[in-house]
Amino acid sequence: MLEKFSEILGAINRVPVLLLVALGAATAFILFAPEPLAAVLAVDEFRRAYRIYLGPGLVLVGAWLLARLLAIAAIPLKQWRNLRNLQSSLATLTAEEKGYLAEFMQTGRTTILLPIEDGIIGSLVARKIVYRASNVFDVVEGVPYSLQPWARQHLEANLHILDGAFGHPLTSRERARAERF
Repeated sequence: MLEKFSEILGAINRVPVLLLVALGAATAFILFAPEPLAAVLAVDEFRRAYRIYLGPGLVLVGAWLLARLLAIAAIPLKQWRNLRNLQSSLATLTAEEKGYLAEFMQTGRTTILLPIEDGIIGSLVARKIVYRASNVFDVVEGVPYSLQPWARQHLEANLHILDGAFGHPLTSRERARAERF
Protein backbone atom coordinates (compact mmCIF):
# COMPACT_ATOMS: atom_id res chain seq x y z
CA MET A 1 0.00 0.00 0.00
CA LEU A 2 2.79 2.40 0.98
CA GLU A 3 4.72 1.52 -2.20
CA LYS A 4 1.69 2.34 -4.34
CA PHE A 5 1.28 5.70 -2.60
CA SER A 6 4.97 6.41 -3.12
CA GLU A 7 4.65 5.56 -6.83
CA ILE A 8 1.69 7.93 -7.18
CA LEU A 9 3.57 10.75 -5.46
CA GLY A 10 6.60 10.09 -7.68
CA ALA A 11 4.43 10.25 -10.79
CA ILE A 12 2.81 13.51 -9.67
CA ASN A 13 6.23 14.96 -8.87
CA ARG A 14 7.32 14.34 -12.48
CA VAL A 15 4.43 16.44 -13.80
CA PRO A 16 5.87 19.67 -15.26
CA VAL A 17 5.15 22.85 -13.30
CA LEU A 18 3.59 24.53 -16.34
CA LEU A 19 1.08 21.71 -16.65
CA LEU A 20 0.14 22.20 -12.99
CA VAL A 21 -0.33 25.92 -13.62
CA ALA A 22 -2.50 25.22 -16.67
CA LEU A 23 -4.56 22.64 -14.77
CA GLY A 24 -5.04 25.00 -11.82
CA ALA A 25 -5.99 27.92 -14.07
CA ALA A 26 -8.50 25.83 -16.03
CA THR A 27 -10.06 24.44 -12.85
CA ALA A 28 -10.25 27.90 -11.26
CA PHE A 29 -11.83 29.30 -14.42
CA ILE A 30 -14.44 26.55 -14.52
CA LEU A 31 -15.26 27.03 -10.84
CA PHE A 32 -15.32 30.83 -10.71
CA ALA A 33 -16.44 31.93 -14.18
CA PRO A 34 -19.61 34.04 -14.12
CA GLU A 35 -22.76 32.08 -14.99
CA PRO A 36 -23.39 33.80 -18.37
CA LEU A 37 -19.80 33.17 -19.52
CA ALA A 38 -19.91 29.57 -18.27
CA ALA A 39 -23.13 29.03 -20.24
CA VAL A 40 -21.61 30.48 -23.43
CA LEU A 41 -18.51 28.27 -23.08
CA ALA A 42 -20.66 25.25 -22.19
CA VAL A 43 -18.92 24.56 -18.90
CA ASP A 44 -21.91 25.31 -16.67
CA GLU A 45 -23.32 21.76 -16.76
CA PHE A 46 -19.85 20.30 -16.24
CA ARG A 47 -19.33 22.65 -13.28
CA ARG A 48 -22.65 21.63 -11.70
CA ALA A 49 -22.03 17.91 -12.18
CA TYR A 50 -18.42 17.83 -11.00
CA ARG A 51 -18.19 20.72 -8.53
CA ILE A 52 -17.64 18.24 -5.70
CA TYR A 53 -14.39 17.14 -7.42
CA LEU A 54 -13.30 20.47 -8.91
CA GLY A 55 -12.99 22.32 -5.58
CA PRO A 56 -10.79 19.76 -3.82
CA GLY A 57 -8.88 19.23 -7.08
CA LEU A 58 -8.10 22.95 -7.27
CA VAL A 59 -6.95 22.97 -3.63
CA LEU A 60 -4.68 19.94 -4.24
CA VAL A 61 -3.21 21.33 -7.47
CA GLY A 62 -2.65 24.70 -5.79
CA ALA A 63 -0.96 23.13 -2.77
CA TRP A 64 1.22 20.89 -4.95
CA LEU A 65 2.17 23.81 -7.18
CA LEU A 66 3.02 25.96 -4.16
CA ALA A 67 5.20 23.19 -2.69
CA ARG A 68 7.03 22.74 -6.03
CA LEU A 69 7.61 26.48 -6.41
CA LEU A 70 8.91 26.77 -2.84
CA ALA A 71 11.28 23.86 -3.47
CA ILE A 72 12.57 25.55 -6.63
CA ALA A 73 12.97 28.87 -4.82
CA ALA A 74 14.94 27.16 -2.02
CA ILE A 75 17.70 25.98 -4.40
CA PRO A 76 19.51 29.36 -4.66
CA LEU A 77 19.26 29.75 -0.89
CA LYS A 78 20.91 26.34 -0.38
CA GLN A 79 23.64 27.21 -2.87
CA TRP A 80 24.28 30.52 -1.12
CA ARG A 81 24.44 28.79 2.28
CA ASN A 82 26.85 26.16 0.95
CA LEU A 83 29.09 28.84 -0.55
CA ARG A 84 29.12 30.72 2.77
CA ASN A 85 30.12 27.53 4.60
CA LEU A 86 32.91 26.87 2.10
CA GLN A 87 34.15 30.46 2.36
CA SER A 88 34.15 30.30 6.16
CA SER A 89 36.34 27.18 5.95
CA LEU A 90 39.07 29.43 4.50
CA ALA A 91 39.26 31.19 7.87
CA THR A 92 40.41 28.00 9.63
CA LEU A 93 43.36 27.15 7.38
CA THR A 94 46.71 26.20 8.83
CA ALA A 95 49.79 28.25 7.91
CA GLU A 96 50.99 25.48 5.57
CA GLU A 97 47.62 25.27 3.82
CA LYS A 98 47.71 29.04 3.37
CA GLY A 99 51.18 28.63 1.85
CA TYR A 100 49.79 26.26 -0.76
CA LEU A 101 46.98 28.66 -1.62
CA ALA A 102 49.40 31.58 -1.69
CA GLU A 103 51.28 29.71 -4.44
CA PHE A 104 48.17 29.99 -6.63
CA MET A 105 47.53 33.63 -5.78
CA GLN A 106 51.10 34.99 -5.93
CA THR A 107 52.11 33.24 -9.14
CA GLY A 108 48.73 33.59 -10.83
CA ARG A 109 48.95 29.95 -11.89
CA THR A 110 45.76 28.01 -12.37
CA THR A 111 47.36 24.61 -11.82
CA ILE A 112 50.24 23.33 -9.72
CA LEU A 113 51.81 19.87 -9.89
CA LEU A 114 52.28 18.11 -6.56
CA PRO A 115 53.06 14.58 -5.42
CA ILE A 116 50.06 12.32 -5.00
CA GLU A 117 51.02 11.54 -1.40
CA ASP A 118 51.07 15.21 -0.32
CA GLY A 119 48.79 15.38 2.72
CA ILE A 120 48.35 19.13 2.76
CA ILE A 121 46.95 19.29 -0.76
CA GLY A 122 44.83 16.24 0.16
CA SER A 123 43.39 18.23 3.04
CA LEU A 124 42.56 21.13 0.71
CA VAL A 125 40.89 18.69 -1.71
CA ALA A 126 38.83 17.21 1.13
CA ARG A 127 37.70 20.71 2.11
CA LYS A 128 36.72 21.34 -1.54
CA ILE A 129 39.06 24.33 -1.83
CA VAL A 130 41.17 22.76 -4.57
CA TYR A 131 40.44 19.89 -6.92
CA ARG A 132 42.41 17.37 -8.88
CA ALA A 133 42.50 18.88 -12.35
CA SER A 134 43.15 15.56 -14.10
CA ASN A 135 43.34 11.88 -13.27
CA VAL A 136 46.17 11.55 -15.77
CA PHE A 137 49.50 12.47 -14.21
CA ASP A 138 53.22 11.79 -14.28
CA VAL A 139 54.76 10.20 -11.19
CA VAL A 140 57.87 12.37 -11.58
CA GLU A 141 56.08 15.65 -12.34
CA GLY A 142 53.15 15.10 -9.99
CA VAL A 143 49.39 15.44 -9.99
CA PRO A 144 47.78 18.65 -11.33
CA TYR A 145 45.70 20.51 -8.76
CA SER A 146 43.63 23.62 -9.41
CA LEU A 147 41.98 26.16 -7.16
CA GLN A 148 38.19 26.07 -7.11
CA PRO A 149 36.73 29.14 -8.90
CA TRP A 150 34.76 30.22 -5.81
CA ALA A 151 37.95 30.02 -3.70
CA ARG A 152 40.02 32.05 -6.17
CA GLN A 153 37.33 34.73 -6.34
CA HIS A 154 37.01 34.89 -2.55
CA LEU A 155 40.78 34.95 -1.99
CA GLU A 156 41.27 37.69 -4.60
CA ALA A 157 38.75 39.83 -2.74
CA ASN A 158 40.16 38.89 0.71
CA LEU A 159 43.93 38.43 0.40
CA HIS A 160 44.26 39.02 4.15
CA ILE A 161 43.05 35.45 4.64
CA LEU A 162 46.48 34.30 3.48
CA ASP A 163 48.32 36.35 6.13
CA GLY A 164 50.65 34.08 8.04
CA ALA A 165 51.17 31.71 5.12
CA PHE A 166 54.14 29.46 5.74
CA GLY A 167 56.32 27.86 3.05
CA HIS A 168 55.16 26.69 -0.31
CA PRO A 169 54.33 23.34 -1.87
CA LEU A 170 57.28 21.31 -3.09
CA THR A 171 56.93 19.64 -6.45
CA SER A 172 58.00 16.01 -6.84
CA ARG A 173 61.33 17.11 -8.33
CA GLU A 174 62.01 19.58 -5.53
CA ARG A 175 61.24 16.91 -2.93
CA ALA A 176 63.52 14.40 -4.64
CA ARG A 177 66.29 17.00 -4.78
CA ALA A 178 65.82 17.90 -1.10
CA GLU A 179 65.89 14.22 -0.06
CA ARG A 180 69.20 13.63 -1.89
CA PHE A 181 70.94 16.35 0.13
